[in-house]
Amino acid sequence: MNKNWGMKMKELTLTHLEKLDIISIEEKEIENLRKWYTTNIEYLKINFKEIKDPFQEVVILYKSNLIYKNSNDFNIYCYDNDSNIKPKYIYGFEIDFERNKEKIILKKPITDIEFINKDAYISADRLNFYNSCATQDLLVISLIYSYLAFNEEHIIKQTKIHTHKTQSKKDKRGGKKPKVKLTKQTIITFNTDYIQPPTEEEKREYERHILGWTVRGHWRTYKSGNKIWIKPQIRGDKEQVQGKVYEI
Repeated sequence: MNKNWGMKMKELTLTHLEKLDIISIEEKEIENLRKWYTTNIEYLKINFKEIKDPFQEVVILYKSNLIYKNSNDFNIYCYDNDSNIKPKYIYGFEIDFERNKEKIILKKPITDIEFINKDAYISADRLNFYNSCATQDLLVISLIYSYLAFNEEHIIKQTKIHTHKTQSKKDKRGGKKPKVKLTKQTIITFNTDYIQPPTEEEKREYERHILGWTVRGHWRTYKSGNKIWIKPQIRGDKEQVQGKVYEI
């Protein structure tokens, strides 16, 4: 029996989500990734070792699913991106992606999935259902990681500065103007479509208001041809981090 069965799941709040990197992907993008995978499967077989987990902590949104990944723990929620309702926990599992990536990427049987945060007793049918769901979730994750690993040259960044007006009851009675809060969102798209770059004013606003930011894991290639893996990390103020939104 998994020692983690029966553990109480820590609540994932909307405030916590704002600090995390988010990968947002629609069903049509998943299908495009599957086509890309099929076209490049022989290349992936040879070069799967170059595919790494670029995030220490990340959220993946697809369909109505929210996958919250922290190190080797994957927790699955039901989530409506268009509402302010907190995510509803479904199930969780633990797996070492680095150790199992060949099986995951090449669709081989995965035997190292350990389920967490469940009742001590679970029926065989229910366990098979969870295994099927976890395998599907891992496949989506591996498609994203694989595409990211071999398409870095197609990454285009866009920084958006949004204004959000806030006004208390006291402000209204006093006739004061509503306060304007600047919020930053960095969108990283994995395609070759042209995106209007941020203006110099937007860049300056970003630099003035950002306190902490995430850096995803990536390969660094030196002039000598040597490559080293830079681990995912947080820079700046770790208590006031603003995550990025990744769109496929």
